[in-house]
Amino acid sequence: MGKLDGRAAVITGGGTGIGKAIARRFHEEGAFVVVCGRRMEKLNETCAELSTTGDRVAAVGVDVTDEEDIARLFAEAVSRAGKVDILVNNAGVMRFAKLHETPQEQWDLMMRTNVWAPWRLMVHALPYLRRSGGGSIINVSSIAGIKAFSGSGVYCASKAALQTLSQVMAMEAAADGIRVNCILPALVEDTELSEPILARRMFPPSGIACALSIRWAGTAGPTILRTPPSFWPRRIVPGLPETCSMLTAVVTWPPTVRRSEDFSFEEI
Repeated sequence: MGKLDGRAAVITGGGTGIGKAIARRFHEEGAFVVVCGRRMEKLNETCAELSTTGDRVAAVGVDVTDEEDIARLFAEAVSRAGKVDILVNNAGVMRFAKLHETPQEQWDLMMRTNVWAPWRLMVHALPYLRRSGGGSIINVSSIAGIKAFSGSGVYCASKAALQTLSQVMAMEAAADGIRVNCILPALVEDTELSEPILARRMFPPSGIACALSIRWAGTAGPTILRTPPSFWPRRIVPGLPETCSMLTAVVTWPPTVRRSEDFSFEEI
């Protein structure tokens, strides 16, 4: 018996990196996994790795910055999995530039992908989660949302905005039995987003991806790369029952790049 037996999860950016690792762990725990993203070849690779027979896996090609694509995603997820119990907003983009040198196009891209898209995905997911009698939304933010980094100001702002949206949605969806959590990973190896950072600081990649272990109640316990490892507090949103929590990672800079297998799963 897995922790997610009988549940159906939609995971954005599920073809690579963190999203792929989440999909793998969810599938191992018994969930029907629907991975989505722009690159169908990557999504199909993920599905093939999870199940050679196609059992409890589906790939949907979507652009999460497009409203019609988001609506189609949930319609296809329900047609294949029968329902939606979990949404993981993992897709994101990062571009480097000093604030005074950041072109408008980069601002639009990061805000549309990292803020607008998770907001619209949550909104579209709500009716399906209510229909399932409640559910869980996990938004993948970043330590950049609580700690400023020179050269990535717009990315930092977008991740801070996602954290605030997560807190508000947790308050507004609590009455429907829908949990909203936000996790803040530090540098995670084997992700396209971290490649330029790791290369620039000459950190040796370990080849181990980040994975999430999630209890169906909705609380996330990720293996993340962070310093020090003991700093992983739970912050309860004021006025909410303990079923609606925010998870944050507190790190120092530069982060110590470590193998994710060095950390134990934490279920808070």
